[in-house]
Amino acid sequence: MERTCNYPIEIKFKIDLNTELLLNELCDLLKKDRSKILRLIIADFFDRNLDLIDKYKETGNKLDREKLVESILRDFYGYNRQTMNEYLRFKNEKDNPK
Repeated sequence: MERTCNYPIEIKFKIDLNTELLLNELCDLLKKDRSKILRLIIADFFDRNLDLIDKYKETGNKLDREKLVESILRDFYGYNRQTMNEYLRFKNEKDNPK
């Protein structure tokens, strides 16, 4: 699968409220804007799932963009949830010492 691109691509999609809240939480946590977060999430997803994406492409199935974006965000959170929780605990302990 070719993944190189020399120009920005605009992707429009709708996401459900839970996914929106997760994305906002991640933006606040990392202090990055949405576009940077989405680029990191998509790059992470493709790096780990390139073989599955190639197999899906070979079957000729139509891709529902909304479901793909939702699954990318859920995959990223599932894969990184423990690390984010540890960071939040550390940050809370640092900000609120006993």
